Amino acid sequence: MHQATKPNVTLPFSLHDAKVTSMICNSATAGNIDGTVSFIFDNGYCKIEGNSAEQTGKASVTISGIDFDFSHVYYCNKNKRQEVTFPQLASDIDKNGLEIVQEAYGYNFTKWSGFMFKEKNIYEIEIEIYHFNETLYKWSDRLK
Repeated sequence: MHQATKPNVTLPFSLHDAKVTSMICNSATAGNIDGTVSFIFDNGYCKIEGNSAEQTGKASVTISGIDFDFSHVYYCNKNKRQEVTFPQLASDIDKNGLEIVQEAYGYNFTKWSGFMFKEKNIYEIEIEIYHFNETLYKWSDRLK
């Protein structure tokens, strides 16, 4: 019997409990898979180095080469799940923010889930992005 081990990927950043404060969505041009989405974190996210973690200053995550035909956003409230567009998510994030709780990454795939307080209701938000390019993390140092 053959055997192989898949290594567990340790990312140099954690978005757990980070709050997305704005989002910029650029749709793909006709027939191309070149859409981008940038998530802005005014209070940063956690940068991991070895066994230590440090909170960054203002930061962003940009995902590019997105195939929007296979990328989805869902709002879940009580027993209802509704698909919304990326521009609608951007508008709602600008008004309400989005706290990231879980993140998962796979082959050409990024999935985040979190919570948004909107119109006195709490929504669980699921973001699934199918993309062909690397993800770009940018951050500034935290002011002390």
